[in-house]
Amino acid sequence: MSSTEVDRWLATGKASEALVTALESSGDASSAVLKVLTSVKKDADVDASLSSLGADNVDALVKHLYAGLALGDAAISAACLRWHERVVNAHGLGGIVRHLSAKDVSASEQ
Repeated sequence: MSSTEVDRWLATGKASEALVTALESSGDASSAVLKVLTSVKKDADVDASLSSLGADNVDALVKHLYAGLALGDAAISAACLRWHERVVNAHGLGGIVRHLSAKDVSASEQ
């Protein structure tokens, strides 16, 4: 996957495909995922993108949401919070609980 592939999906209005491509990337997925999150403006497009995700991709998305929030950039944080709300509405708290639980386990092991 390249950033160009994500850009192509976004340019053609296919946010779902862009998000899945970014999440399943083996390269620098964080910047690609954040590009999708900040590019998608309509709640309907966010919801459509989320409805196409399986549990593994939801978990990956949640990881990127929290990483984006940690950057401290206002625009990225706003997009991440918007997507966070929609993730909870579409998929419940499971992905968020799994992410926070994994963070606690890794912190206690250090």
